[in-house]
Amino acid sequence: MFSNLLLLFGLHLISVQSMISLHPTTEKFQVAADTLPPLNSALLAYVDAHRNKKVGNGECADLVVKGLQSIGATLPRKSYTWGTVVDSFATAALPGDILQFRNVVLRYTVNGGEVKETMQLHTAIIYEVKAPGVFLLAHQNVNGVRRLVFSDLDVRHIKKGLVFCYRPQ
Repeated sequence: MFSNLLLLFGLHLISVQSMISLHPTTEKFQVAADTLPPLNSALLAYVDAHRNKKVGNGECADLVVKGLQSIGATLPRKSYTWGTVVDSFATAALPGDILQFRNVVLRYTVNGGEVKETMQLHTAIIYEVKAPGVFLLAHQNVNGVRRLVFSDLDVRHIKKGLVFCYRPQ
């Protein structure tokens, strides 16, 4: 299923399907809340407390920085390095992990038409793992929306670029 993904320094490429929703679905893949690392659970609680709100200046990284600060997690010493790298995250990612997109181009079809999106630099939090390689993201500054929104991500749509996955520490 993931044979079309490229591997660079142990990190898989992924894509985003930006069909924005203000309310996430209730269907979740089999990820029990009691198996999440404590910082991941705390970051998800921060997201829940800020639904449909603008965090900081509404930049995508503001959601993650403010969230990590509020839960007492370590802030990055290097730009956009949000914790411990999660290798093979298409199958190992958990809710509360953080994704960093770099020069991503994705293509997918909606109602018979092809959609192309680009993300030069973007940060998001995995809110739900719907299936291996399929996630619901919590993020802001998406398509001009500068408040916390939710959108689907499917690893099969990536055509170019890198996405790094980090576990808060």
